[in-house]
Amino acid sequence: MAGGVAGLGAAEVARRELSDARIRELLNAEIDERLTAARAVTAGGHTERAATLRSEAAVLSELLGSV
Repeated sequence: MAGGVAGLGAAEVARRELSDARIRELLNAEIDERLTAARAVTAGGHTERAATLRSEAAVLSELLGSV
């Protein structure tokens, strides 16, 4: 196609820049989501999955400290 763009990255759009406040907001939401899910799966007897979710929340909390 004349004038068309082809190849790797041809369909990419510019990425949004996120402010530190928005990054913190997103990380807090992800932490809350994982902790809520951990409580739910613990109630369902899936303690290993709950431990994994709590570990993921802890990692995100550490990342939050660097933003």
